[in-house]
Amino acid sequence: MWAKGKTAWVTGASSGIGEELAHEMARAGANVVLSARGEKELARVAREVARVAREVAPETTLVLPLDMREPALFDDAVGAVRARFGRLDHLILNAGVSQRGYVSETTRAIDEILMRTNFLGPAALARAALPLLSEDGGGRITVVSSVLGKYGTVSKASYAASKHALHGFFDSLRYEVERDGIGVTIACPGVVETDIAKRAIGPDGEPLGEANAYKRPGGMSAARCARLIARAIETGREEITIGGVEAHAVALKRHFPRLFSLAHRIYTRKKPKWS
Repeated sequence: MWAKGKTAWVTGASSGIGEELAHEMARAGANVVLSARGEKELARVAREVARVAREVAPETTLVLPLDMREPALFDDAVGAVRARFGRLDHLILNAGVSQRGYVSETTRAIDEILMRTNFLGPAALARAALPLLSEDGGGRITVVSSVLGKYGTVSKASYAASKHALHGFFDSLRYEVERDGIGVTIACPGVVETDIAKRAIGPDGEPLGEANAYKRPGGMSAARCARLIARAIETGREEITIGGVEAHAVALKRHFPRLFSLAHRIYTRKKPKWS
């Protein structure tokens, strides 16, 4: 098993892609550190990860509650991982929040929430973890971004901006840390069947509690998405785009930008339900 005896730290591990990534790392034989804000959900995930791990390796998990908007806590969190396992091989930055709302209706405060959670927090945690990642000859940082880190869309400006920022930061970091044996993988999922759309915040900062207005039927399962990301980690991929038509749109925008703009205008012509 490619991760046997190594330590993987997954943020946003209390549900969705993060929870499934925790399962994948356990199956690969890794010690798993689980971080998110919800301690109750983390405890549930830890029990499930332990059951997975017992099938392939001894039970070794650490529940480490963490808020990505509180970077002052990150050094202590890294210290807790060091104290428990003595090493960190995989930092999987999955925590994030989604958003819907026209720019004209969205306040600066919402922009700041998105940037602190989706970009500034992951960047700060990666910086804090670099010394521990490099101690045993290197490791890998995996960032769960989005296809919206590649293009924007109606009602998602703040979210897309936060994901674009991830790409600029971690693409640059990749070339700085490769001499230390640290690799960087950026995963860009499209439509995945999780609760992130229901938890998306609206222009007033309150959760919308409804599915994305543009969500197509038959989105990929979180389990399959996690398997593809885990495979990208195992093989050392620098970037992977995952999904259906929304993922193919990344290549369309790159090679045929005018056609992309036309198709995108048609696809997003319907106004969101909350408007």
